[in-house]
Amino acid sequence: MTAFRLNYRERQGLENLARHATEAIALRRTQALLWRDGGESVQQVADRLRVSRQAVYTWLAHFQARQAFAWQTRSRQGA
Repeated sequence: MTAFRLNYRERQGLENLARHATEAIALRRTQALLWRDGGESVQQVADRLRVSRQAVYTWLAHFQARQAFAWQTRSRQGA
């Protein structure tokens, strides 16, 4: 998998979500994204959260797919 990078707005949004998460799974997924962006390997993140590497890859892929969809939607609205 290529490097995972969050932009400033994404990081701020995820940090806010982590502070206010009421569901454990939402917090874990958010932490995974933030830690991966911080330079930790997928294996390190998986070990910290005691999940499989595949789970981390899935969370990353879902986040990136949602971001791409949101970007496309915003682009169409401005056209």
